[in-house]
Formats: sequence, structure tokens, C-alpha cells
Amino acid sequence: MPADQRPKVHKCDHDQCDYSTEYKQNLKTHQQTHLSADQRPKVHKCDHDQCDYSTDKKSNLKKHQQTHLPADQRPQRPKVHKCDHDQCDYSTDRKGDLKTHQQTHLPADQRPKVHKCDHDQCDYSTDKKSNLKTHQQTHLPADQRPQRPKVHKCDHDQCDYSTDKKSNLKTHQQTHLPADQRPQRPKVHKCDHDQCDYSTDRKRDLKTHQQTHLPADQRPKVHKCDHDQCDYSTDKKSNLKTHQQTHLPADQRPQRPKVHKCDHDQCDYSTEYKQNLKTHQQTHLPAEANKIDDVQIIKQEPVCNYWYNVKHRTDNRAPLWAAESSIKQEFTELEPNKKTRTYFSQIGIPKNDGVRSRINQAISYYKCLNHEDRERYLNERLSVQKHDGSIFSELKDQDEVIANRDLAQWEILGHYAGKHYTDDSYSNGANSMGTILTNIDRYSFNTTQGQFISGFRSGNVTTLINACKTYSESENGRNLPEQNVSYMRHTDEQGKWIVFIIALKDIKAGVRLWTDYGKQYWESMGSTIEISDNEDDAE
Repeated sequence: MPADQRPKVHKCDHDQCDYSTEYKQNLKTHQQTHLSADQRPKVHKCDHDQCDYSTDKKSNLKKHQQTHLPADQRPQRPKVHKCDHDQCDYSTDRKGDLKTHQQTHLPADQRPKVHKCDHDQCDYSTDKKSNLKTHQQTHLPADQRPQRPKVHKCDHDQCDYSTDKKSNLKTHQQTHLPADQRPQRPKVHKCDHDQCDYSTDRKRDLKTHQQTHLPADQRPKVHKCDHDQCDYSTDKKSNLKTHQQTHLPADQRPQRPKVHKCDHDQCDYSTEYKQNLKTHQQTHLPAEANKIDDVQIIKQEPVCNYWYNVKHRTDNRAPLWAAESSIKQEFTELEPNKKTRTYFSQIGIPKNDGVRSRINQAISYYKCLNHEDRERYLNERLSVQKHDGSIFSELKDQDEVIANRDLAQWEILGHYAGKHYTDDSYSNGANSMGTILTNIDRYSFNTTQGQFISGFRSGNVTTLINACKTYSESENGRNLPEQNVSYMRHTDEQGKWIVFIIALKDIKAGVRLWTDYGKQYWESMGSTIEISDNEDDAE
């Protein structure tokens, strides 16, 4: 009888399966498809020397055995299925592969994520089965995750880099080329955040970068440590990888090659971080370049009648100092100090035990950070929340700053960001910003020589630190919080002022930051600011 007329008396009894066949053996083979992959008998084994491949399908074995043939002897099927996307020359011998490939031309958020993780409380999904397989390994204990041998090694002199992926090695080897010879991909993915000029050649890098503009407590911390009794989580996979090494014994932690070496005579310092080398090299500067002078700290921030009505914008990428371009202020007219100076006297920083030296080193390190690193520095230590009114009712629902992690005494927490003004540019600055003088006063520091800094509209998170004294007479009888941070003035090599925030004591994570605004601040409540160039007038 013709094949389509033969009675198919052997039927599959699996639920919702209507398979039937005229051969009992076919039914037996078919029923194995309802078993999970690891339960199917793998009776077809490869007979190639030292190969333990086995499968439940004879056709799979036939295909596998071709992998043992020399590349030029393997049968080639014609790649008749071609991608019709513009400027794409992909072709394949399988229609299903073409369909999968065409999804790569869709925006990442439009690709169907049909492969989902079945781990408890994990909502990971992806459009690639291989990605899911890799992801599921993150749920295994660290000692059970499969390790691929790192057979691809860098042949550059004194470099011990190795990897399990040939493509990673190729990318790594480009780091040994001179900067102007490294291949550059066009950075077409640009950040649309206000005043941010970040761009990249990778869309996923842009997505990761955009999270840096979120407050630290709003970033999704999807990467969690699986070590027993450890609740560490982070928004960056690289941070998790670094953290997990802290659980290893000291002699098992991976060591990065210290390729950055100091070229100073008779100095054998080396480090794995270029930034650390830059900071270290400053220790070879003449002693007078880091001379410490005891001069009063300066803090003056008069309040205005618009205390709660003006919207303040924080920018943790704000530079160490900035001048409003329309003021046409020329710092070159000021006599440069030609050396850095840090002023310690008012906050009781001890002279012994090398504390001041360590603070100066921390300042030098901070000054060398670029915009992105400085932003990470601030976000690691400080974040903003709304005051609940439990201490000062007039601050309820206003911004306040809290410690993101434990802060050590005398730790540099960041810089006070803002625009620089002089006595004669004060009114011009208000006009150029389209605001009134009292708004600029609201976030202002006096320095000396007729200069002052205003964080209005251009301040970072440190400009939101509140005072540890009451804001109204009705609350004067209450217990006031103690000051746990203060301000310290510094001048750079060009004589420009920088104000740093420093921890006066150990501060636990989650604790509010408070400072004393100073006598002049409270005396000037509601009055006009008086700019002084007399250092003795400062508080």
C-alpha cells in the first residue's frame, strides 16, 4: 500500500500527543522524545580515539563524526538562505538559523526573550539559549561552576594574560599597541543626559553608563554574592567578581601584573593601577609642594527667604572648580601660589601620626580623578534621601545626605562643587544665570581675595548636607544632632580654591551627615551677604 494509506495502529499515549505510526519500533523511538534530555538513552557513541561523545540520535552522531575530519574534507551544504538586511552578507544552509540571525538586526528591547531562567526569584530572560545556559551557572556554588581551560595566552613580553576565548585574546592584544594604532569603532551610542558627553561603540555600555545618572540607591543591584552569610550585591558584574575574591584565602587571590612602574631614581614601586602610580609619583615632588599651613577653615553660607522654593540640581560629575563663562572672569589675574596648600586649623586635625600627610595624599588622588571616576567616588560614599521631619520639622521632605557605607575618621568624602565668583562679578553672575542674588547666596562659600563659590544650580551631592542646628525658634529646646563632617579649604597649583568635605569621626552606613554652618551663617539669616577678603572674618 502507499505509505499514506497504511494503517497507523501504533499510537503515542503521551498527553496531548497525536503521533501514530505503522511501525512499533518508530513508536518506541518517538516516545523517548518525551523524556528529559538527560534521561534519553545515548546509545550512539563516537568511536574516535579519546572522544566520549554519545547521543540518542543516529543523525546527531553522523554530524558529530564530521568534526573529526580535516576542515577541507567536511561536507559543505550550500548556504542558500541569505540575510536581506542592508550591508549584511550572512548566509547559512539552515532556514532556522537565518530566522534566528535576523533577530540580531532588531533593537535589543524588541527581540523575543523566550529563554527564561527557572531559578527561584530570578526573572532573567534572553533571546539566546546559550546566554541562558551561561547565566544559569551563576546560580551554582563557585566551586561547581565549569571552568574552561585558558588555552589562549598572550605572547607579549612580561604579560601572563590568558583566556578561554580566542576573541578575548585578540581584544586584549590591542592593549599592547600604541594608543594611536588601536582600531577604533565609531562611538555612535551617545548619552542624552544633560551636560554629559559620554559616547561609546557598544549599546550595552551606554545602557550601563546611563544607570550612573541614577541615585546610588535606585540602581538595580542584580549581581549578588552567593557566599554563605554574605548579603553583598552590586549593579556591576565586575564589582561582584572583585568582591568574591575577598572570600578566598589570601594566597589564592589572583594577582594582576604590576606593569606600572615608577621611573624615579632608586624607587622600585610598581602597581597594577595606572592611577595609583600617578598618585605615588607625587611623593617624589619637593617637600614644599605639599607644605601644610595652619590657616582657618572658611565656611559662610547665608540663607535667604526662598529657602524651600528654589529647585536645586545636583551633578556629581561637576568639576573641582568652574567659572561662569558669561562673567568673563580671568583667574590668571590672581597671583598663583605655585604650590598646593591645605588648611587644617579649625577642625582639629592632629599633627602627629601622619594624619595630615595621608589627607594630602587623598586630596592628590581625588584631584587626579576624571569626571566618571569622581562621580563613582561620590556615589560610593554618599547618597540623598528625603528628611522625615524627625529632627527638624522644617526640613521634612527636603533633601538630606546619608552615608552609603561606613566612613572612616578624616576620610575625604568629596568636593564642594560650584561656580567661582569675585566681588565685581557677583551681580553679573546672577544676571547671567537668570536668578536673584539670594539664590546664589543660598549655597555659597567665601574663600579669600574677594572670591566665593556658589553651588546653586551646579552643585554636587555635598551641597545638600544640612546644618546641625535648628532652623526655627520653636525647635531650639530639642536635642540637636552632632556635627560629623566639616569643610576644609585647599588651593591647587594655580591658586584656585577647592573646598573638600571631610569626616570628623567614624560614621556608620545609613547615618545622616551634619555640619556646623558657622556663626556668620546664623547672623546673616535674612540679611544681604557681605563678601569679605579678610581671612580673619571667616568662621
